[in-house]
Amino acid sequence: MDQDTAEALHQAIGERYTLEDVLGEGGMGTVYLARDIKHGRSLAIKTVRTDSNPGLSQRFEREIQLTAGLQHPHILQLIDSGMAGQILYYVMPFVEGESLRNRLNKRGRLPEKEAVRIVCDVLEGLGCAHARGIVHRDIKPSNILLGDGHALIADFGIAKPVAEISLDDEITKAGQVVGTPAYMAPEQLAGQATPQSDLYALGAVLYESLTGLRYPISPLKQPNWVGVKPAMKGILERALEMMPRDRWPSAMAFRDALVTREQASRRAARGQAGKPGVLGRIRSGLSRRHGSPPPSRSIAVLPLENISRDEETEYFADGITEDIIAHLSKIEDLKVISRTSIMRYKDTRKSAREIGAELHVATLLEGSVRRAGDRVRIVSQLIDAQTDEHLWTDTFDRQLSDIFEIQGEVARQIAGALKATISDSADQMLQHRPTANMDAHRLYVKGRYLWNRRTSEGLASAAECFEQAIAFDPENARCHAGLADANLLRAAYGYMPEKEGLDRAREAVTKALELDEQLAEAHASRGQIIRAERDWAEEEHEYQRAIELNPGYATAHQWYATLLAALGRHEEAQREVELAQELDPLSHAIGVTAGSLAYLRRDNEAAVAILNETLELAPDYFSVYAWLLIVYGAMEDREGVERAAHRLADLHPDLGLSKGHRAYTMAHRGCRDEALQLLDEAAGDPTWAAIVLAALGDRDAALEALRKAIHDPERRMFLLHRNFLFYMKVTPGFDSLHSDPRFDELLAEMNFTAA
Repeated sequence: MDQDTAEALHQAIGERYTLEDVLGEGGMGTVYLARDIKHGRSLAIKTVRTDSNPGLSQRFEREIQLTAGLQHPHILQLIDSGMAGQILYYVMPFVEGESLRNRLNKRGRLPEKEAVRIVCDVLEGLGCAHARGIVHRDIKPSNILLGDGHALIADFGIAKPVAEISLDDEITKAGQVVGTPAYMAPEQLAGQATPQSDLYALGAVLYESLTGLRYPISPLKQPNWVGVKPAMKGILERALEMMPRDRWPSAMAFRDALVTREQASRRAARGQAGKPGVLGRIRSGLSRRHGSPPPSRSIAVLPLENISRDEETEYFADGITEDIIAHLSKIEDLKVISRTSIMRYKDTRKSAREIGAELHVATLLEGSVRRAGDRVRIVSQLIDAQTDEHLWTDTFDRQLSDIFEIQGEVARQIAGALKATISDSADQMLQHRPTANMDAHRLYVKGRYLWNRRTSEGLASAAECFEQAIAFDPENARCHAGLADANLLRAAYGYMPEKEGLDRAREAVTKALELDEQLAEAHASRGQIIRAERDWAEEEHEYQRAIELNPGYATAHQWYATLLAALGRHEEAQREVELAQELDPLSHAIGVTAGSLAYLRRDNEAAVAILNETLELAPDYFSVYAWLLIVYGAMEDREGVERAAHRLADLHPDLGLSKGHRAYTMAHRGCRDEALQLLDEAAGDPTWAAIVLAALGDRDAALEALRKAIHDPERRMFLLHRNFLFYMKVTPGFDSLHSDPRFDELLAEMNFTAA
């Protein structure tokens, strides 16, 4: 310990701090371990002698002023400062741990995950400093402290406001460069520094951390990229560009690129090869049908990661994901996977190759969202699903009010990268701004987030969100369409009376179409509402219009398939459901539709196989068990019926389907008394009475029950799993009635033509 320095410090700070040891010494000063007498904590005190260089005094006084204003978890905090004669000192927390330089010296190069974590911490701290107009100018391993699982930036001793940096500065002029040359950007060697100079230095630090080598200063010497993966190499090369304008535009853009890369790397490392599960079997079946290689212009937008880690941003990130999918699906030249399927890959451990194979797409878009106040940052990267090569990457750092422009820009850049043609009508849709009210947009996004949960509570809360959004922006067509969809599902799932749900949905969808006739989702929803009115031609027109406006809207293809099946147009129905599966291959709702259509084609074995595969996707989706009950009943599989009935009763006890399905099974088995008793316990639903009595061979009673069902004011046309009226022309349950002229009369009352 330098006795003169120690004595001078003791005179100046002895009442507050006690010096205990020397932590390190360098050309510019000494760092001491000290004890805070009042608070009993360990501190680090850095000293700098200024007697031989007045410029140093000015520079370090500036450091104190600047550092005191920086408050960030990854910046070493300034606690105190002052002068002890010709010695400048400043006091910082003592960090238990080591510097990155010590770690590299002891262990050599670091694993990519550890290196990225350290550098991302530093980038977050630099982002804070750069936002205040402060450049560190000496980023190097010895100024990065590692403690308690985090990295801290130390020594802002040569930082200065960007506005003050110039070649004529009395402190930083030609021949008097400040910093450590091994990590300095070319412009800093010439006496100028910008925030991009810090990014270059940190790129050199990351290069050294990954390779164990110093990044070459001379452009004549090529760097050694041994052990650095191609995607990481691309990120580093951008950070280490010679010209500042060619580097990452900001610290957070650099950081977000690394985070996104680490997600992809983690998936690739953890992805397991082996025999295909249900997803692989579904995907391979579709691949065989449509050809093995995926279309070159096909894409899945993976769920954007919420870097902010708060619930508000969680559904905000999901909403942006959904909106980008919606934008891309309007480009006819692209095949875009629907939201239902991609949300299964949230927090996935699968590799890009596995995801691409399961979804049968050539490219993936992945990225992250960070929201802070009225600012939002979106990082997105387009990846080749076969090679994991980054085809395109960009960072959007804008005002929250610019979110719609960002989404449209992302869609255009992806289309350009995939050489997809954007029609004039699609381009107009990409420019469309659904609302100028960000409160309405926030509530709409939250409503869709809740709506996609498909639970009773989630759908009720979604409806409330859409209603609140409409209060903020009554002219927002999307919010009215969202309200219609929420009430449709509440009616379809038995969470509210069918008539009430349909009436609410009808009012909302009418308003949505008044405001925006080109909203595909509203047309598809109107088709479902018209179903209750039994106007099959108009219902078909609405689905066709929805598909015309948005060919990538899987739900429109799905609902259209059910109508075509009900009309007896099975080949067309199969084509539509296959299109829906191509667009949304992991949707359990579409899986149930595919299984039910197989049953209506009298292919019970295929129906059971499809429905059981769907169970692997969604083991708690009650709709699967309801259709399995119907199919097992037709197959006289009592054991299968009992298994499905028990599970259905657990999942949705209020739906009251299990006894009707059991009665149907008993009727097929010829157990008349047991069937009638179960039917009586099923609360006298005339639709169930008709199908059970038909199975028992009681034609007159079945036809009378069917007539009552048709004229039932509750209609029961829309409620899932009681919709035998909708499928009465084609359901196997009414096959025994087809030869009776009275059945043709009932078909006519339903606006169906005779088979």
